[in-house]
Amino acid sequence: MRLALVALAMASLVGLLVVQVRWLEESIRTQEAIFSKSVNMALSQTIKSVSGDETLNLAMQNAQANDSTFNSLDLFDDNVIARLDSTIEKELALYHIDIDFHFMIINGRIR
Repeated sequence: MRLALVALAMASLVGLLVVQVRWLEESIRTQEAIFSKSVNMALSQTIKSVSGDETLNLAMQNAQANDSTFNSLDLFDDNVIARLDSTIEKELALYHIDIDFHFMIINGRIR
């Protein structure tokens, strides 16, 4: 009788552990999906902001027209880089995304 009670208690604990692990896995997947959606929304808004800024827009067009081996410092002045960095940072902050980031300008054509 005592052995059956111990076995039942152990089975219950293992069952609870399995339920908690599955709940945790689902929670992680959900949080990753929310984060991904937030980043995509922030980046979409960044594109809108940049396209409305004539100076940044002109700088992007200039960068795309040049070979990708150029260093961005050769193509942009500090003001353009700072404005672009600030725009991205502001949009990420609006979606409560506080991460370090780097950006690269590419023309998007497949070679």
